[in-house]
Amino acid sequence: MIVQAIRCEFKATNNEAEYEALIRGMQMASGLKVRNLRVYSDSLLVVNHVNNEYVARDSKMIAYLKIATEQKSKFRTFKITQVPRDQNVEADALATLGATFQPTELSNIPITHVLTPAIQKEPDQDSTAKDVHIQCAQGTESLVSQWDKAGCRLEDSIPKLAKGWDTPRRQKGSTKKSLAGPCLRCLSKEEAETILQDMHSGECGNHAGGRSLSNKILRQGYFWPTMRADAINHAKRCESCQKAAPAIHQPAEPMHPIISPWPFMMWGMDIVGKLPRAPGNRVYMLVMTDYFSKWIEAEAMTEVKEQQVISFIKRNIISRFGIPSEIICDNGSQFISDNTEGFCARWNITPRKSAPVYPQTNG
Repeated sequence: MIVQAIRCEFKATNNEAEYEALIRGMQMASGLKVRNLRVYSDSLLVVNHVNNEYVARDSKMIAYLKIATEQKSKFRTFKITQVPRDQNVEADALATLGATFQPTELSNIPITHVLTPAIQKEPDQDSTAKDVHIQCAQGTESLVSQWDKAGCRLEDSIPKLAKGWDTPRRQKGSTKKSLAGPCLRCLSKEEAETILQDMHSGECGNHAGGRSLSNKILRQGYFWPTMRADAINHAKRCESCQKAAPAIHQPAEPMHPIISPWPFMMWGMDIVGKLPRAPGNRVYMLVMTDYFSKWIEAEAMTEVKEQQVISFIKRNIISRFGIPSEIICDNGSQFISDNTEGFCARWNITPRKSAPVYPQTNG
């Protein structure tokens, strides 16, 4: 799909605007060397005029119909069909863009500014009239047949535009279609390095990772075949990113999975806090989790000492789920005290001390 919006810089009725869009679209197709053209329009009047089913009576409509008929003769086959507006939503959206937004608000969709009506041209004047002004995003070109002030077609200077990216080598100035519709400007190797540097660590750069950097470049309207790999390598080579990256100094050790054979037989215990102050000056939370079912028992406390730990195990674990076989905790003073270990021994609970283990991650 080649996207193009047309903006009439003169007063025109709806029917005149429909004719202007039809004529400019036919000129565009002719410039792309199209031989068989089929047009879909939601204008019942224009479609029936061109199909000779309605008679044009207004002088302007007669003039527009004459130009459309001349353009139609340039194609081997031509057919125009009237469709409901709900089946023409894409063209309707482009019409809204061209009529509503100011030129500076659109960055990727080229807008053709038609300065004078098509019917004011002389019959022998070239269809590539110089009263058509093309506005595109800076640094981008459209795949469609567009004309500069001298009347030269852009596809004459940019080969193979209509075929897309068909060679593995970068072609300076060529374009590629994006998923969202607008055309992306394909960069050369030198231009790609400049864009990578500016968007990664330039004035507006945020030292994004390789994947985020490539997506950012796409959103700005640029493309080259190895963009994702180049962005990842560029981010890896950034000295500032290497200095600020989180460094893992903990030596790598094998993980020791803990498997419980039965529900509520093996519990993990730990203290959470200090937390924001709650009613009763509670700023800590004692938590126990069953390894088998992942059931959690928790209670907010003002302080966590050995007596609070023993009371919590009696009240929340033994009274509700029975005597556990093992309780796994760290080396907190509340957990390794003589009173706590004596309590576990009286109830035949095996306390297991486990130091925190941090898995090794890639930087």
